Amino acid sequence: DASARLSFKLSGLDLAPLAAYVPASAPVRLGSGRLDIDLAIDFAERPKQAPGVKLSGLIQLHELALAQPDGQALLGFKRLSLPLTDVQPLRRQLGFGQIQIESPTAWLRPLPAAGQGASTSPAAPPWQVSVAGFEVKDGRFNVNKDLALEAIQLKLGAAAWPVKSPAQLDASLRLGDARMSAQARLSPELLEAEAELNGLALERLAAWLPLPGGAKLAAALSTKAGLRLKDPLADGAANRLQLTLADARVADIRFGLPGAPKLLTLSSVQLDKASIEPVAHTIALGNVTLDTPRAQLA
Repeated sequence: DASARLSFKLSGLDLAPLAAYVPASAPVRLGSGRLDIDLAIDFAERPKQAPGVKLSGLIQLHELALAQPDGQALLGFKRLSLPLTDVQPLRRQLGFGQIQIESPTAWLRPLPAAGQGASTSPAAPPWQVSVAGFEVKDGRFNVNKDLALEAIQLKLGAAAWPVKSPAQLDASLRLGDARMSAQARLSPELLEAEAELNGLALERLAAWLPLPGGAKLAAALSTKAGLRLKDPLADGAANRLQLTLADARVADIRFGLPGAPKLLTLSSVQLDKASIEPVAHTIALGNVTLDTPRAQLA
């Protein structure tokens, strides 16, 4: 047997000077960042076995900022912590510890389309990836200048790909005064997810709603939703998808058309339950209740 270890440590490397080496054709530009590396590389050679290379240690990125070529901000975060526990590239194996991202901020921007090229190389064996956990703290995603998802929290428990055992994901975020929380659990046999939304101001989503030209809508949406999918990794998964709604309520509704005083108001619309089958394009509704509808037509 033969073995050797190479240790490598780097602290506080300023990445900004490296921006000049980013190819002009790259879709992003490096603005700032600091890099810490504390790695060990183990080499091993044993009789009748393929040589082995294993990486372990910790990589951290601080105050990273990426932008588009035109200077518009694209992605940034306060800190990324990436612990390597069992990374063996020759065996196509990636094992990570608890990955953490603190205060990430991202912007929705169009990126250049990737080139389409035919590949004639044979399919390689899949990589095996495992992680002890993944956590995002205090994230923000800017959809446009008027709409942003804030206070994003994500927490993933131990997980692996290919999936062999159940993995749990918990998430929450804020959109204005609205709050949403969600939980999901994935196993080879079943994907289940639940979400709850409270107090979403629909006027913030007016650009995405199918409203007549010039129409204005103000309301607050609260609901619970569920998703269930058997054998999520098997072929034809979309055909087995089941969606449900419960305790849906739209409150303080005001809908106006161009040329006031045409106006419709309701104190609330409530739906106790609903089931949705996307493939069949069918929706089954429970009881719908309208509270204090008023229409002003002239």
